[in-house]
Amino acid sequence: MAYGYLIVVQDNASENYSYGIPEGVDAQSIFTSYEDAKIALEKASEQFNEFMPVAYGKAFPYDSVTFEQELEEKSFAPFGWGVRKIDEEIFRMCIGLLRMNLQ
Repeated sequence: MAYGYLIVVQDNASENYSYGIPEGVDAQSIFTSYEDAKIALEKASEQFNEFMPVAYGKAFPYDSVTFEQELEEKSFAPFGWGVRKIDEEIFRMCIGLLRMNLQ
């Protein structure tokens, strides 16, 4: 099975969709290489005013799993939480990598 990888923001509060596509820094590309997707994800995380990475291997609930294991098992792995400040409002969002089947 071939896979494609997409950088997404996760929205747990929505009943209509689970993921959104962020703007900028290759975020609107589908990657056929996991390595290229991970590099682009790291660049995308640098665009936030503040960023807190997931503590894989260190903190619950990710203390016994790696980023790669999470992606393999659930087809989505959070990379961290970014903060954007827009006109006095603060938006906190989870950004990660979504693995999709290519057909």
